[in-house]
Amino acid sequence: MNKRFYYILWVFALALLWCVLFLDFTYIKIAKAIGMSIFCIIVTEKFILKKSLIDIFPIHLLNLTMYFFVLVFYIFKNSLAGIKSIFTGDMDFDFITIKTILHDDYSRVLLANSITLQSGTITVDVEEDELLILWMNPKTEDPEVARKLISSPLENILKGG
Repeated sequence: MNKRFYYILWVFALALLWCVLFLDFTYIKIAKAIGMSIFCIIVTEKFILKKSLIDIFPIHLLNLTMYFFVLVFYIFKNSLAGIKSIFTGDMDFDFITIKTILHDDYSRVLLANSITLQSGTITVDVEEDELLILWMNPKTEDPEVARKLISSPLENILKGG
């Protein structure tokens, strides 16, 4: 991806977030948001990360945006299933180890945290390409089927497919 385009996307995303948080889309606020976004990116790269954002965050910003909406969908979906289990008293817990198709640490940690955000699943350990997950009301004992049920939609976005 073109480095300039990558930075323009990040500036746009951060400026949009700034304006949404302030609930103000006036020209002055947008100009301030763009300025603060550029400032934050420069300070983050030079003093905090000491590397380029592209090296650290290999995920395309548009994929990350889609990832957010898919994650929110699964959080709500699994929350409804969790609420049903609480009210019916039908709760069973089991550990399952799944292999992830992701290769970089950033993507694996993002996936592990996303699994934990969803009701009924907690990522207990991440070891190389394996995730140990505590799963409420497991639907299968087969690790590959479990991976497809728990993490496959999120993994596919993080992998870029």
